[in-house]
Amino acid sequence: MKKILSVALPLLLILCNWTVLDAQENKFEVSGSSYYSTGMFGPRTIGEVSLGYSVAPAVSLSLNGLCTNLYSSDKAWGTSLSVSASPKICENFFLIPSVGAGVLGGMLNGKHYNVRACASLSVEARYMLYDGFFCGFESRYLSAGPGLDTFLFGLKLGIRL
Repeated sequence: MKKILSVALPLLLILCNWTVLDAQENKFEVSGSSYYSTGMFGPRTIGEVSLGYSVAPAVSLSLNGLCTNLYSSDKAWGTSLSVSASPKICENFFLIPSVGAGVLGGMLNGKHYNVRACASLSVEARYMLYDGFFCGFESRYLSAGPGLDTFLFGLKLGIRL
């Protein structure tokens, strides 16, 4: 995990070429995502709700909550706080890298596991549709220790308020 973070954080700063950061007038953001998971969650769909707030021009904090299979014996949940930057690529297109930390818990493959600390790295390609509405594609790596890591790929819809 240390190796991943030691490479990812400098890359995050390089990707966020601070000269092209664009301040957005809307401060709050609400979004929902649907991911396809591999790894510890197995091949399944995961839902996520995210609440964000811009703390500086093009830098935001997000509180994310994800869950899977609420109606079966295999359940997983997690919550994390992430920091992201929004470099503007062209008029309505943003490439948003983020780094987060949080907790995961639940029951997978009939085995209960305790709440564990987790870390995540992600990149979102976002397109602003109309008057604050946006859609995007996100790829995320989520790790809670040896054997408990996964890649999530999914679509995101949201609004900036």
